[in-house]
Amino acid sequence: MIRQRVAIVFQDPDDQLFMQTVWDDVAFGPANLGLRGAELAARVERALAAVGMEGVADRPPHHLSYGQRRRVAVVTVLAMEPDILVLDEPSSNLDPAARRELADVLRGLDLTMLMVTHDLPYALELCPRAVVMNDGVIVADGPTNKVLADAELMRANRLELPYGFDPSSPACASHSPSSRRPDRRHRPDARERALEALGGGVGSEVTSAVWTVGQRPVHTAPRLARTSVTPLRRSGATCSCGSEIQGQSA
Repeated sequence: MIRQRVAIVFQDPDDQLFMQTVWDDVAFGPANLGLRGAELAARVERALAAVGMEGVADRPPHHLSYGQRRRVAVVTVLAMEPDILVLDEPSSNLDPAARRELADVLRGLDLTMLMVTHDLPYALELCPRAVVMNDGVIVADGPTNKVLADAELMRANRLELPYGFDPSSPACASHSPSSRRPDRRHRPDARERALEALGGGVGSEVTSAVWTVGQRPVHTAPRLARTSVTPLRRSGATCSCGSEIQGQSA
């Protein structure tokens, strides 16, 4: 089933954490799949270890900082062992240190990822490929740094970078996924399963950055991958970015 292979991390972790302890929150999903006893405990412990949150397992989620709650929200979906991870505005409301810590966590996961974000520097840092959509139509597809450096394209699609930020500068290039991502194992079987789950039709690169102007994709991976959209009742641009980050399995 798609819902067992695609996991979503909400923008607000408080919408995702509702149990009395972090351990209970992480165990909730696998328990609903029928896991019990030692198998359930092992699944929870692996997910917590993957994000470095083992030390808060017995704490109530509302006693954690916002950045910690964001990482615990990631743990709750990792416990489901999905093939595809979708993150909605993962860097929102995080201070610089928590933002960096989350980026380090995401780089270490051996998962296909799709991020929805307004944070274009974060997109450049984590996303090797970008697809720009305007009213449901793909208007650009290429390396993220080249897409962000195309001033005419950005202007035409109401996308703006922070003042003074130059995606083509050497400093930015040093933070791109291709320069910072270590050489880690690839899981072709998992990727093929992800492609099948998404219904195909997207080629070998499932995890692209998708920037949607005026409308935003619905939060289901098949529709997002196939560029279906739903109206957004607000002005301005919504940006999405995704990347495949290969690493050691949790």
